[in-house]
Amino acid sequence: MLFQTLLLFLFMTSLSSQIPFAKRAFSNGPVITDNFPDPAFIHVGDTYYAFATTNGAQNIPVATSPDFNTWTVTGQDALPTIPSWSNGATWAPDVLQLADGSFVMYFAAASNSDTTKHCVGTATSSTVGGPYTASDTVFACPLSQGGAIDPAGFTDSDGTLYVVYKIDGNSLGGGGICGNGDEQYSTPIMLQKLDSDGVTAIGDPSQILDRGSADGPLIEAPDLVLVDGTYYLFFSSNCYNGPEYDTSYATASAVGGPYTKAASPLLVSGGDGGALNSPGGATVGPGGAHMVFHSDSTAGDASLRQMWTAGVKLSGGLTSPTVIVISKSQSGDRRVAEVMATKSWLPIPPDSHFSLANIPFGIISTAHASTPRVAIAIGDHVLDLAAFSSNEGFALLPSIHPHLCVFFPPYLNDFAALGRPVHREVRKYLQNVFTANGPYPKILQDNESLQRLCLHPIKDVESHIPFRIGDYTDFYVGKHHAYNCGVILRGVGRLQPNYMHLPVGYHGRASSVVVSGTPIHRPWGQILENPAKGPPPIHAPCRLLDFELELGAFVCHSNAMGEPVPIEKTEDSIFGLVLMNDWSARDVQSWEMAPLGPFNSKNFGTSISAWVLLTDALEPFKAKGIENETEVMPYMREKRKENVYDMNLEVSLTPQSGTSTTITYSNAKNLLFSFPQMLAHHSVGGCPMQVGDLLGSGTISGPEQNMAGSMLELSSGGKSKVQLHGGEERTFLEDGDTVALTGWAGDTGEGLVGFGECVGRIEPAVKLQ
Repeated sequence: MLFQTLLLFLFMTSLSSQIPFAKRAFSNGPVITDNFPDPAFIHVGDTYYAFATTNGAQNIPVATSPDFNTWTVTGQDALPTIPSWSNGATWAPDVLQLADGSFVMYFAAASNSDTTKHCVGTATSSTVGGPYTASDTVFACPLSQGGAIDPAGFTDSDGTLYVVYKIDGNSLGGGGICGNGDEQYSTPIMLQKLDSDGVTAIGDPSQILDRGSADGPLIEAPDLVLVDGTYYLFFSSNCYNGPEYDTSYATASAVGGPYTKAASPLLVSGGDGGALNSPGGATVGPGGAHMVFHSDSTAGDASLRQMWTAGVKLSGGLTSPTVIVISKSQSGDRRVAEVMATKSWLPIPPDSHFSLANIPFGIISTAHASTPRVAIAIGDHVLDLAAFSSNEGFALLPSIHPHLCVFFPPYLNDFAALGRPVHREVRKYLQNVFTANGPYPKILQDNESLQRLCLHPIKDVESHIPFRIGDYTDFYVGKHHAYNCGVILRGVGRLQPNYMHLPVGYHGRASSVVVSGTPIHRPWGQILENPAKGPPPIHAPCRLLDFELELGAFVCHSNAMGEPVPIEKTEDSIFGLVLMNDWSARDVQSWEMAPLGPFNSKNFGTSISAWVLLTDALEPFKAKGIENETEVMPYMREKRKENVYDMNLEVSLTPQSGTSTTITYSNAKNLLFSFPQMLAHHSVGGCPMQVGDLLGSGTISGPEQNMAGSMLELSSGGKSKVQLHGGEERTFLEDGDTVALTGWAGDTGEGLVGFGECVGRIEPAVKLQ
């Protein structure tokens, strides 16, 4: 291929496209710094294998990894002998495992008949790393149309095998950019059905995509993935060695199409703060969980193309297709070792946020028992811990026997007050209870009567606020949000002098913190109707209503008044995290906040997710946050630099029409200070913290405008429109709009650790007498 691209490692919400996409900065650079272009990978056993375009020394170089993050180039040539129909120049390999356990490699190589053109060939091996034996029968070679390149194998859900490849029309030499500057030749993507041997074609190939006017001289580098009944065909467009080289995707309900292209490119050069140069050569693994690709080391120089890795999530189906890249944290090795990948005897959907690796706690009630009590979420079910403990569910955990009463109140405060070692022990026990072939099958797996008593479908329960919240403090440590607000509101991107020295915060209103699903009425307030004219204000319903994408942390350890919580103890003083939407009335806020800060503009409602993720569940996803150039004072100085979490965050907006649009993505790493630092600072003056106190992070925006955590930023203060599916537009929220926050870490293979959703619907302002 010379050049293939998928590029989902920056994702951005398009303000002008009908199919939104998202952009964000990468968390890690190239994993192979040698020349390793057009990489493809396959996961076999405990090892990942990557293959690349020839480097001059090997026809097909090979690299391996135990964890998808740390890679070693082996020096092996997977295709030591080229086929008789070729003179070399092997490009863009891809490897597919067959049902019998053997392997087929697809590759492009220069044709002996016309060395300016390539053909697609096949090779087979009994082992994934090779050596592969090439067939002397060419697989696809339409020389009159320009030849064929960029093959990629695909196995459909029914086991049928296919290969997609590009007809290399631009190699016919039409002149200009990439040999097709005047766009006179087609470069279609072809789909070829295969026999079960993976090398014998069945019937003729069919065209499933071709370039359009927006694609420049070509499209190429096809890669086909099936997720939840939707076929995602990734492809690159424009010339591989130029700055316009980009990547997009198309979707279809059938493997043969028709495919509908996304309206805007998925990734362009200059992403990741300028680190990406003509990125391409990508492969997405089966199920859409992992991705490899290359990026030029230097802009305009394709002689050194280095391999990068990422996690991927494909969702939304045909109605709202969304491609998310989930970056791996710098602690990726530790994560693979610690994330629980064991199976449960209780069926858990692979895309459930409540995997066996999670075990979040919350408060539920049911139609038959209306009293709220403690529960955990597991897949599509909840486990009622009050009923579970009353019927000897904890019989094999004697250490919790003196404390079984903590599972009966309508809040988590009593359980949280037992401390992190007890939280850890209970969580581990419950994981073992649900583990297939685990140590405690008689407790629940083989006890159908107890299952009927305490296991309920999550759709049949009502969730309640998880804690009795005494006090609520909202911080402002999302540096990108603070900077953006300065630009929008003051015309200056300069942060306040104190910002890098301490976590800025203010005291919120605990009584208006509500659980996900609670409607939010548009608030009344004083509004300066014409800021340029000045006072007097009017009294009216808010006109600039906004959401804020935040995380919240619950305190589980009390300190006496006058006694600060040492930084060494703050981590164990945090029970767990929730998603948080701190609704904001921007026009009310701009008038009232001088000199003491926001008041009515922030106290009318704060929504939190129903399920609290324990800090132990999040431990494998610890990562470095935003670099602070200022050394913090000793009372906030943590030992570990990995003090925040690598969690994907997204927000969707659904108007009354009912068509949902994902409008932004971010990551929980985009924080300047950690929750332990916030707690240390909060208590350093002697403030007594109580079990159940809630700390808000502040809005978590990313470094790009379209990774913003609020409508204020997405619309540039109301100056631009956020496009929704169905043709609707927004600058701020309207009555009837439903905002849903979601967040997760991990992947479907290891088990997602997520919050579920934090949802709120905007109701009209109440009528005043």
